[in-house]
Amino acid sequence: MKYLSIFGAFLVVVACSSESNYKVEELDEVLVCQSKTAESYHRENCSALKQCSHEVAVIKIDEAKTAGRKPCGRCY
Repeated sequence: MKYLSIFGAFLVVVACSSESNYKVEELDEVLVCQSKTAESYHRENCSALKQCSHEVAVIKIDEAKTAGRKPCGRCY
C-alpha cells in the first residue's frame, strides 16, 4: 500500500509538469500539429496535442480554417 501511494504521488507530479511549451499570444491564434494527417486546430494546453509527435505551430485561426482544419473536439 505504501508503494502504491508513492507511485500515485509520482504520477501526479509527472502529469502536472508536462505543460505545453507553445504559447498563443493573440486571441485569433491557435495551435496545430504539423502532421500530414492532423485535421484540427487547438487551444493552448489542449490534451490532444500531447499525442502529436510532429512539430506544433502557432497560426492564425483564419489560416487554420482556410487549410481545412476544424475545431478540436476536446478543447472547443
